Amino acid sequence: MARDDVGGTSTHNLKHWGIIVDNGRFTDMQGVDYEVSKLKQNLANTNLLLFVGANDALSQPGDFAMLEALLPPASVVRIGDYNHLDYMWA
Repeated sequence: MARDDVGGTSTHNLKHWGIIVDNGRFTDMQGVDYEVSKLKQNLANTNLLLFVGANDALSQPGDFAMLEALLPPASVVRIGDYNHLDYMWA
């Protein structure tokens, strides 16, 4: 996935995403780590529903697994033919 594809989001979001990818950690724009444990604590009493697509160019299985591990238990809906780009361009 090229970093110059801005369909459906701002270039600021893409820059932030690039920083996270380059650092290999969840960080803010300056590279300071997010307090993920605090996020998990804040969401502890929230029912979460995550959607993930099997053909998603922007959400690779390993990335989704990392996100899922960081969050409190969530219900997951897997959509076989979903791709973020399909949704943004529809």
